[in-house]
Amino acid sequence: MLKIISYFVQQNYLLEGTLGEQRDGLAEVVNNLDLVFQNEAQRRSQLSQEVDNSMVQIQHAAREVGQLVTAVGLNSSQRLLQLEELSRGIGEQVEGVSILSAKGRL
Repeated sequence: MLKIISYFVQQNYLLEGTLGEQRDGLAEVVNNLDLVFQNEAQRRSQLSQEVDNSMVQIQHAAREVGQLVTAVGLNSSQRLLQLEELSRGIGEQVEGVSILSAKGRL
């Protein structure tokens, strides 16, 4: 009977040792995963903040470009009038060159 009790006690110690090692290994894995997830969450938060900052800068730049376009007078109706005036001017210059060419002055 003493041999059986001794055998079970020995088996119990071996089992506790094995399970203890597994428990410690699993605890280490869980701690490592927790650290990885925390680092990933922080990295994504930083990236999200950088994207938000970039979007704000883009919005400011778009607003400034719009103001510049308005200030310079490059909105569509004004631009069309400018192009019409330029085309008339070019046409007049071409006509003048044609007249001079026809008279032999060129």
